[in-house]
Amino acid sequence: MTGHRWGYGEANGPSEWHKDYPIAQGNRQSPIDIVPTETVYDPNLPPITLSYDLCTSIGISNNGHSVVVEFEDVDDKAAIDWYSEVVTMICMCWQRQSHSQEELEPQHQMAQELGSLVKGL
Repeated sequence: MTGHRWGYGEANGPSEWHKDYPIAQGNRQSPIDIVPTETVYDPNLPPITLSYDLCTSIGISNNGHSVVVEFEDVDDKAAIDWYSEVVTMICMCWQRQSHSQEELEPQHQMAQELGSLVKGL
């Protein structure tokens, strides 16, 4: 997803993203609203171990409402112990108003957001 092709307007906003990027549809999309009082600890989950391979090829773009870093090396990956994935993009979004572009509950809205696009291995 290149920074200049998507946005938050009527013609290029979230409801239109799936037309150019089919993976951007369905019920597993952002935002993920984690409500701390509703979380449940599972002692059977393994500890999270983060690791990464050095990325040698990236593209960076700024379209005025976000900075997008696209990782082009298909062999580079990030790993969380039992699950490996390729991080293909990191996006930092903002807007002048003091609320989120995404549709979060009012008590959880932020002025800036960080997202990543990953592909499981």
